[in-house]
Amino acid sequence: MIVVGRGGGSLEDLWAFNEEIVARAIHRCPIPVVSAVGHEVDVTVADFAADVRAPTPSAALEIILPDRAEIAKRVMQLARRLEMHRATSLRSQRERVQALARHWALRQPMTLVHMAGQRLDELRARFAAASARSVSERWTQLERLRELAGVLSPQRVLERGYAIARDPDGRVVREAAALNIGGLVTLSLARGEVDTEVKAVREENSSYGRKA
Repeated sequence: MIVVGRGGGSLEDLWAFNEEIVARAIHRCPIPVVSAVGHEVDVTVADFAADVRAPTPSAALEIILPDRAEIAKRVMQLARRLEMHRATSLRSQRERVQALARHWALRQPMTLVHMAGQRLDELRARFAAASARSVSERWTQLERLRELAGVLSPQRVLERGYAIARDPDGRVVREAAALNIGGLVTLSLARGEVDTEVKAVREENSSYGRKA
């Protein structure tokens, strides 16, 4: 700490503390500076440049060297506040530990484990049941598709007494107009094939609904 000042005096006696060089030196000083120039009514440029202004040199001494008893009193106050905070924090932590100790999960840990096991068994059973239902539903759908495929298969259609007609080039005949009288037609039956000659062509089906 640096104290810049002097006792009382005339304006001329204190004028040095209004000089620019002094103000700049105080401003650049890396050590805290206390300005204590003249009496309380005296104001100089140094007062504004310094870190702290003391009204008198004796007041500056009180600022930089506070009363020992006052410091001890302040230390005692801080010590009491610290002790109160420590006691409060310790009591809060003790109450929290006691509350946790009274919790049923800590008093009966095996009960908690047993409940978790029961929950796991329930979930496992539900998963197994859901999986079984899903597999059963998929098998049912597959069987239905198999039945439908069997009903719609060409072989099953032929088994019902129908035939598939093909021209000499092997193309399936879908309408009578595509055939010529005297032409050959191959009929595929449920078992075997028959080559036949076209005797007549009728574009209108006069025997619709009757098996061939």
